[in-house]
Amino acid sequence: MTVKYYVPEHFTGHEAIAISFDGIKAGIWTFQLRGDYITDGRYHIWLPPQKTLPENTRFLQADPFTTLTIPSTARSVVTTAYYGNDNALVAASGKGPNVNTYVENPDIATLGADILATNIGGKTTTVSGSSVAAAIIAGACALLLQWGIVNGNDRTMFAAKIIAYLVLGADRSNLAYRYPTREIGYGFFDLLCTFNIISRSYRMDLGLENKSRVDWKIGNKYIEYSVKALFIRIPKEI
Repeated sequence: MTVKYYVPEHFTGHEAIAISFDGIKAGIWTFQLRGDYITDGRYHIWLPPQKTLPENTRFLQADPFTTLTIPSTARSVVTTAYYGNDNALVAASGKGPNVNTYVENPDIATLGADILATNIGGKTTTVSGSSVAAAIIAGACALLLQWGIVNGNDRTMFAAKIIAYLVLGADRSNLAYRYPTREIGYGFFDLLCTFNIISRSYRMDLGLENKSRVDWKIGNKYIEYSVKALFIRIPKEI
């Protein structure tokens, strides 16, 4: 058995302990934790990916929550869960809260099963998994960045605003959830709705900009103009 301590761990700044077993005997193992200095007594323990473990290696009382993995636990990133073709959440999808910030990540949920993708030799194939869902969201982020920064519509289109737009546009029509949830965050990814929200907001901004223009009208007795919703009339004598 090998025990490695990381204080602090370089990704999160937390105290982390990695325990590796070599030639472990089959059976039920119990860990007893003892802290020299305890702040709140809260801790988490995870197993490596299932495919890397011996058969039937598991926790007796596993908790499916707080299972988001790096880099989705970083700050200022879009975190997505993924679901199947039947709109059912996949058991392997990571669930919140975020162990680093304890906010209700994931932000949204994305289709991540049987997605058509390119293959070697110019062929196509279907792929599934969290990486597929992350790739879809990355494409959505690229479109938002293109509209905002490249096309010059919103030079402040950074991570926080991208997350906000995706959350605002998420589909929350499934009444089985109370949003935000630890499973799907603020709803199901809907890029069309996101851009519709941006479009409405953008048109409103243009409308306010147009209303703020000063339109002068000089008559025989008055000078009249408007600033937004404010109408101003000044007698010429003044």
